[in-house]
Amino acid sequence: MWDKLWSAGKDFGIRPCGFKTIDSLRLEKGFLALTSDITPLETPFEARLDHCVKLGKQSDFNGKKALAVLKNQGIKQRLHTLVIGDEEYLTLYGGEAVTLNGKTISRLRSTGYGHSIKKNIGFAYLPIDCIETKFLVEIFGEMISAKIAPDVLYDPKSRAIRR
Repeated sequence: MWDKLWSAGKDFGIRPCGFKTIDSLRLEKGFLALTSDITPLETPFEARLDHCVKLGKQSDFNGKKALAVLKNQGIKQRLHTLVIGDEEYLTLYGGEAVTLNGKTISRLRSTGYGHSIKKNIGFAYLPIDCIETKFLVEIFGEMISAKIAPDVLYDPKSRAIRR
């Protein structure tokens, strides 16, 4: 099977890569991972998944009433995409402190290097009232600048996938 795939892909510039490639690509596309970016502690509204929740009269599902209450209460935090540092690869594992004015306000969830965009990427839940766009992330005791970025960093209109 490998030989056939390898042969078929040569004309397209196929290259072998490890499983972390999928993680890198999903971060660039803003795709979330269950258990790191989405947990039972966050609502779909905080995780920017409100497009998946249909509260209209036509839909009925377990938890609908609870989600309606949560939506009416409003959210206290929102998952954001951060770009960290510059183009140089940084060793990120997730869990790094995100700070603002010397105070830890969050921790990174999923992290990695986006090879297509040449940026370090991290997802973090930030307070909804946080109007700042620039933060510091502590990486092995060093404070590295970070800023809020668009949720989808590579091909936001998904044109490449439709070619």
